[in-house]
Amino acid sequence: MELKAKKILVLGAVAMATMVALAPPTHAQGWEYSFAPYGWVAGLDGAVTTRGVTAAAEVDFADIFENLETGALLHFEAAQGDWTVLADLVFLGIGQTTDRLQIDVDVDQLILELGAGYALTDTFEVLFGGRYVDIDVEADFSGPVLNRIAGDQSWVDPFVGGRFQSEINDKWWFNFRGDVGGFGVGSDFTWNAAVHFVYELNDRTALGLGYRILDIDYEDGQGLSRFAYDMETSGPQVGVEFRF
Repeated sequence: MELKAKKILVLGAVAMATMVALAPPTHAQGWEYSFAPYGWVAGLDGAVTTRGVTAAAEVDFADIFENLETGALLHFEAAQGDWTVLADLVFLGIGQTTDRLQIDVDVDQLILELGAGYALTDTFEVLFGGRYVDIDVEADFSGPVLNRIAGDQSWVDPFVGGRFQSEINDKWWFNFRGDVGGFGVGSDFTWNAAVHFVYELNDRTALGLGYRILDIDYEDGQGLSRFAYDMETSGPQVGVEFRF
């Protein structure tokens, strides 16, 4: 598929990436930037419906490495004073084969987030923005006759939330982000939560380890044209941040 090929090109640009470590809000007069390639070892739990057929996708944590096919993730922020502008790119290709039901499900998620934050205090900022979601699904049902269903759907979810971050000591700090969105504009409802512990290597570089959950409940159309995506994507994240 042409769209899938474009996604793979995006993957190639950051194939060596490993994690998101969000920079704390800055109060400097000039612009400061952070660039964070990262990795998300994500599993799926939910169901996808396309062309009137529903396929369940459930990948246990123990099976994550076996089922993760591709992944490319990148986070960018620009901050000045109390304001922060952020962008986040996620591409995950996850496949699952269920031998008992003879179903092979492949789900590609492309998520592009654009937003902004305003620092109310030194440790908390409010967030708002939009999240573009593109889901590409293929499911093969084995049996006397091989049947394949496929669907591709995209939409935009507005979101609002907050981010709390605090220093633990001179080298470590803690970050928690949460937001909700959709509100029927795109998804019926979506929520996102992530927690990270970050280790400062120096003033310009940091390493982080965390965990993220993204839950999306989307539905559009009726009958054979109905597309539904009710899925939780979750798993550990690890990587590096560069500031300049």
